[in-house]
Amino acid sequence: MSGAATITHPQTDNWAVGIAGLAIVAALVLGVGPVSNTILHHMVQTLPFWVVVGLRRRPVAAWFALPCFLFWLVIMAAIWLFLLHLPTFVHGHFSPIEIAMTLVTSIASVAGVVAAFKSRGARLWPAVLASFWARRRSMPASRSVKSRSSGDTDSCLGAGVQRS
Repeated sequence: MSGAATITHPQTDNWAVGIAGLAIVAALVLGVGPVSNTILHHMVQTLPFWVVVGLRRRPVAAWFALPCFLFWLVIMAAIWLFLLHLPTFVHGHFSPIEIAMTLVTSIASVAGVVAAFKSRGARLWPAVLASFWARRRSMPASRSVKSRSSGDTDSCLGAGVQRS
């Protein structure tokens, strides 16, 4: 053998998703938190990204991170609409550090969305949506969840435990 063998690891495809999540955590917890005295508040708000950083080597990380990235992108857009004196649901005062962190968070969110769509796990989204749609279409319209309140069963969180 004249050349070195290359081993590819499919679980490392999501490194950019983890890095983008970590950038958002850093911007909000380390950037905005100390300035506004809301470190704990921002730690709780960024908790899903702590999970994303922990799962970054798994394909599920892209699925889990995508709505988080989109959420923070919408929030950052709303803040910028407020700063530009356009109608929005955001109100308040933003310091220069907080404004800079909105840029960092926005850039990381866009990079995270792009990385999530490029990752191996997110490539399956058309198939997942199609299977969800097919499953949804195959269910009868009159199907509903009925409670199990008959005399011989006891509904224990929907488990239908038999009484002795």
